[in-house]
Amino acid sequence: MFDIIIELEKLRDPYSGLGQFCSFLSKAISKNNTDLDIAAIVPKQFSIKGIKSIPEKRTLFKFSMFLPKSKIWHLVHQDPRYIPSKSFIITVHDLNDLIEKPREREAIKKKLENLFQKAKHIVCISEYTKQEVLKNFPFVTQISVIKNGVPTLSEAKAPTPLPAKPFFFSVGTIIKKKNFQSIIELAKIMPQEDFILAGSTDNSFASGLIQNAPKNVTFAGKISDAEKSWYHQNCKGFIFPSFLEGFGLPVVEAMSVGKPLFLSNLTSLPEIGGNDAFYFENFNPESMKKIITGGLSTFSTEQSNRLVERSKHYSWEEAAIQYLKLYQSLI
Repeated sequence: MFDIIIELEKLRDPYSGLGQFCSFLSKAISKNNTDLDIAAIVPKQFSIKGIKSIPEKRTLFKFSMFLPKSKIWHLVHQDPRYIPSKSFIITVHDLNDLIEKPREREAIKKKLENLFQKAKHIVCISEYTKQEVLKNFPFVTQISVIKNGVPTLSEAKAPTPLPAKPFFFSVGTIIKKKNFQSIIELAKIMPQEDFILAGSTDNSFASGLIQNAPKNVTFAGKISDAEKSWYHQNCKGFIFPSFLEGFGLPVVEAMSVGKPLFLSNLTSLPEIGGNDAFYFENFNPESMKKIITGGLSTFSTEQSNRLVERSKHYSWEEAAIQYLKLYQSLI
């Protein structure tokens, strides 16, 4: 019997948010573990050095008799394929589905209620997410916050072609909840500025934005980590007006190079951005322009340095150490 089994099936999509979470956390747990016998359920083509890898099979979750035994299961997101009958912890990233899918809200809430009632402990990735869990599921008592880490930005590589002049940058999948549409409207009243938006555009919503965008907006599409590093390091400021975030990884990446941050004041972003970011009170383009121009005029070297220091608090090693302590306390 293993001490811990971590369910890492989201590694099948390693560049998604959950895929990245599984990859970085499992590697950090392996590096920092000294006492526990840990295994992981992984897609067939994956393995984690230092952790016993159990290839995922169709029969594995269909028939519980085939499942390996452990003292504690760790389900790393709130929509798992398999729910153990006993002794599991779960990491909750957000409750966005309760907002984004109003027609399915009751069914989703019932499913989460069943999951949370069975869980031995719930871990949230931000204080905001924790408060959302407690608001919607007041029976929960065994709950804590372990914030995500952020990997060091890759060595920068300039994109081709190079931007023609200084620019503002944003990154994320181009979908409605990320609110890139507000940047499009902002760009229309700031024609002297350039805006570069990176992220997947493989959806009809993104296609509509591209058609409506002025000439000073560039959709860079999917970019490499090295190109993302270059954009972060060379932009005038990072704009992130998202409606819904459980954490906000791109914010911490921009923070790590000390760039001015212009963020939505919604959900987890004020918690992650802290006092040295600038926040949009609403998404009226004139109001957003005022926040950006005012922020740029007052942004100081001291603020930049504080942002860099703040980014260092988001460490995968620290997250892994906290998870290992939690595992030890529950077995």
